[in-house]
Amino acid sequence: MEKIDIKALARELKGDGIESKPITSSDKKGDHRPTNKKKSSKTTSDKSDLLELISKINQRNEYNTEGCVYIDSDIHDLLRQIKVRKKLKIGYLVSWLIEQFIIEHKQEIAALLKPKENRFIDK
Repeated sequence: MEKIDIKALARELKGDGIESKPITSSDKKGDHRPTNKKKSSKTTSDKSDLLELISKINQRNEYNTEGCVYIDSDIHDLLRQIKVRKKLKIGYLVSWLIEQFIIEHKQEIAALLKPKENRFIDK
């Protein structure tokens, strides 16, 4: 699975114009600096897909966003910048992402929630 350099992505959103270098498992530890190349322009399709997703997430008003979730500070900074620029509701995005994770791993999660056999309890 390819990882993203969150700090470099946050710098891009702040307007530094630096392209982030994806982190792969073959990269050496600690060598995850962004390249000095100007970021390439994204296709209109990529931008519209993101805008459509943000719009779709913001329209989902069934989320109860009263709970608290602790996330990495760099990820929070990135989400805050997207919130300001694209009017994204961060709580909705986090809820949607976790919902997608649960849908994708539904069977494994259900298996974890089922009570395990226990020779002391099952007597």
